[in-house]
Amino acid sequence: MIALNVGCGDTVNWIQTKTNLLRRFPPGARYLIGVSGGRDSVVLLDAIADLDYRKLIVCHFDHQLRGRSSQADARFVEKLAAKYDVDLEIGSADVRAVANYRKMSIETAAREARYSFFAKMAKQRRCQTIFLAHHADD
Repeated sequence: MIALNVGCGDTVNWIQTKTNLLRRFPPGARYLIGVSGGRDSVVLLDAIADLDYRKLIVCHFDHQLRGRSSQADARFVEKLAAKYDVDLEIGSADVRAVANYRKMSIETAAREARYSFFAKMAKQRRCQTIFLAHHADD
């Protein structure tokens, strides 16, 4: 499995400098794209869709850390998937409980749960590549 994890300090800069990187991935193949609902992942989805990638599976993970805000993020991502007419997978876990049980930071538990979900969905959906976006502080 290939994970394309493009970090950037400025979302607009990503569009200007990284779009050619996507051209290495044929638009006709199936790809999973992690979308949190934040600026970086939404811009990545928009950029990929603008390049005529249509066999996308938008994948969102609710960490259950922010109550109604987390639920609103999931609804927003659901609307984005509908807008682009692509498949959607939503997963969730009580990350705080996992972190407490496993005696790890919430950030580590969240990342592990999210990436585990993405990997599981990629395997189920037979995706060889997962697109992720994040900013420099992620």
